[in-house]
Amino acid sequence: MKFSDIKGLGPKKASLLREMGITDVDGLLDHFPYDYEDKSRLVPLSEVIPGQSGTFHLQILEKGPTRYWGGKGRTTQLNAGWEGEICKIVYFGDIYTPRSLKVDEVYYLYGKAQREGGKIVLYNPEVLPNDPSSLRLYPKYHTIRGLRQKEIQSFIHQALQHTQIPEILPQEYLNRHGFINRGEAYRMIHEPNGFAEILESRRRFVYEDFFRFGAALRLRKASERGQSVGAVSTGRQMLNAFLARQPYSLTGAQLRVLEEIMGDMASPEPMNRLLQGDVGSGKTILAICAMVQAAQAGYQGVLLAPTEVVARQHYEKYHQLLEEFGFSVGLLLGATPAEEKMQSKEAMAKGDMHLVFGTHALIQEDVSFHRLGLVITDEQHRFGVKQRSALIQKGLYPDVLVMSATPIPRTLTLTIYGDLEVSVLDELPSGRQPIQTHALSLSYQKRIFDFMQREIEAGRQIYVVCPLIADSERDLRVHSAQRVYDRLQSHFPRQISIGLLHGRQHTEEKKSLLDRFHSGDLDILVSTTVVEVGVDVPNASVMLIYNAERFGLAQLHQLRGRVGRGSHASHCILLCGSNSSGVRERMKLMQETTDGFVIAQRDLELRGSGEVLGTMQHGSISMRIGDFDRDQEIIEKVKEDLDELFHLDPLLERGDHPLYREYIYSVFEGKMSDKRLN
Repeated sequence: MKFSDIKGLGPKKASLLREMGITDVDGLLDHFPYDYEDKSRLVPLSEVIPGQSGTFHLQILEKGPTRYWGGKGRTTQLNAGWEGEICKIVYFGDIYTPRSLKVDEVYYLYGKAQREGGKIVLYNPEVLPNDPSSLRLYPKYHTIRGLRQKEIQSFIHQALQHTQIPEILPQEYLNRHGFINRGEAYRMIHEPNGFAEILESRRRFVYEDFFRFGAALRLRKASERGQSVGAVSTGRQMLNAFLARQPYSLTGAQLRVLEEIMGDMASPEPMNRLLQGDVGSGKTILAICAMVQAAQAGYQGVLLAPTEVVARQHYEKYHQLLEEFGFSVGLLLGATPAEEKMQSKEAMAKGDMHLVFGTHALIQEDVSFHRLGLVITDEQHRFGVKQRSALIQKGLYPDVLVMSATPIPRTLTLTIYGDLEVSVLDELPSGRQPIQTHALSLSYQKRIFDFMQREIEAGRQIYVVCPLIADSERDLRVHSAQRVYDRLQSHFPRQISIGLLHGRQHTEEKKSLLDRFHSGDLDILVSTTVVEVGVDVPNASVMLIYNAERFGLAQLHQLRGRVGRGSHASHCILLCGSNSSGVRERMKLMQETTDGFVIAQRDLELRGSGEVLGTMQHGSISMRIGDFDRDQEIIEKVKEDLDELFHLDPLLERGDHPLYREYIYSVFEGKMSDKRLN
C-alpha cells in the first residue's frame, strides 16, 4: 500500500505526519502506541468507583435542554440508566454528541464516572460504535496539533489491512524464542485483543530492535577485520619522553588503560575502543598519548570535541609541547577565520599538519587528510552516528577512540557497542579533594553570597551556572545568566571581578573570558552550560548552579566536576526553584554520592537511554520500543544469537540472509561505503 492510497490522508495530514518523522507506510506501522485505553470492560452502574474510567451500557431516558452560560460556554444534560440504576450525563461545550443520542436507544459510552450528592455523573463520555466488537483496547499515540487520535488510528488500520509485511528475522530464532511472525506482531501491538497480545508483540519487537542495532554494529566491525592503516610502531621512546614532561605521574588505572590503547594501536586491525571514565579521571592525557603515538609513526590524528571552548582548551594546553616534539598542530573551529581555515585545510590535505583539535568543522565535506590514522571523539554521546562516521571515513580504517565521562554500566555498554572494546578509568588522580554537595532553596542566596566572598578572599575562584542566557517571558522563575550576572555585580564590591560567558558570544570574547578565568584575573565566572565539559581551572573551588532542577543528573555531575581539581576543599551548591518530590529525590542522590556510575544509572532510569546515550540525535539509531535498562533479559538472548550468527556468517553473505541483511543496513540509512558502514 502506498502512503497516498490511505483514505483521509491528504496533503495537510501528510505534512503533519512528516513533522512527526512519518513519511511512509513503514513509518506509520512503526509509530507504536505509548499507552492503551481499556474500553473492553462493561462497568455496571452499581459497581462504579469514582474517578475510574470504564465503558457503560446505557439507555437514554430523558434529554434536557442545552443551557448557555454567557461567555462561559454551554451544557447539555441527559438522564440515562440500565437495569434499575440511574445516572446523569453532562456534556460541556459539545452540543453535537448529545444531539446524536436518541431517547429510548441504548448506547456504549466510555468515560470517567463521579458520584455527586449520591448520584452517578458521567462528564463528556465518548460514544462508541453500537457493536460489542467496539469493546476492546484502543491504542493511544503521540500526535501533534491538527492530527487527532482517531485519524492516526484509521491510517494505521488501513496500513495493516493492505500491506504485506515480510519477515526479517532468521526463522530459527523465531522458533527458538517462540516469537510470532512480524505481520501478526504489528496487528497485535496496534489492535490488540487483550493485554496478553500487547506483551507478546512487545517482546518480539524489543528483540527486533536490539537485533538490528547489535547486528549493524557487528557487521561494521566484521567489515573492518583485516583492514588497517598498517601496524603503528610499537616503539615508545617519544611517548615516554612526552610523559616525562608532564607535571604529574599517571595513576595505576591510567597506566593500565594506556597499555590497552597502545596494544590496539600496534595491532594489524583498527582500534575501536571506548574510554569510559568519571569526571576528572584523566581521559584527555591518554587521548594525547594516542595522538603522539600515531604521529610519531607517520599518521595524522584528530580530536573531535563537543564545543569550541573544549577544543580550544585542549589545543592551548598541549600544542606548544607537541610542537616541541616536532609535530605540526592545528585548531579548526566553525568560528576560525576563513583564510586561516583554508590554510589549515590545505595543510591537513597535504599531510603538513600532523595533529588537529576541532569541533564539527572537522566533519565538513571539504575537509580531507593525507594519512588519517587516528580519530578521537571527546564526549561521544554528544555526537550522532552519522557525525562520528563522517569524520572516520576521511581516513582508511583509522584507529578509533571514543571517550565518555557519562559512565554507562558495562553490560549496557557492551550491548550498545557490540564488539567495541571498553576501557574504564576507575581511579581519580591523587591529591583531588572530595566535593561537598549542598541542595538549597533560592531563599539561601544571601548566605551563599557571603560564603562566596569568603572563598574569594581566601584566593579561590567560583563558577555560577544558569540554564538560560537571558530571561524568558514565559517563566521568570528560571534564572538567566544575564540576570544573575547583574545581581552579582550589584551585590559584590568592585574589587571582585565578574565575567559573563555564554554561547552567543564571539569566539575571541569567549577565549578572552576563559583566559582571564584561567589566569585568576576573574574571581567569578557566570556562565551557561558551555563550561559543562573540559574546562579545567584547579583554583576554582565553588560551583553554584541556579535552577538545578532543570538539569539532568549526568549534567549536574559534569558541572560539579569543574571544581575539586586542585588541592582545595570544594563545594557544589544546587539552588532549586522547585520542591517537588521528584526534585528532592534527584538532589538527595547528588548529595549522597559523587560516583558517576551510580548517578548515570539513575539518570538512565529517569531520562531514558536515548537521551543519556545520545541515540536520539540526528543520524542516529532510535529504539521504537526497546529499553536498555528494562529489557536486559531479552538483550542477553540477542547477544547469544548474534554471537552464533556472526560466527557462522561474519558478513551476512549467505543466501538465506538477504531480508534482514537489508534491514540491518537500513539502520544506517541503507548505505555501506567502501570503507565502513555509515
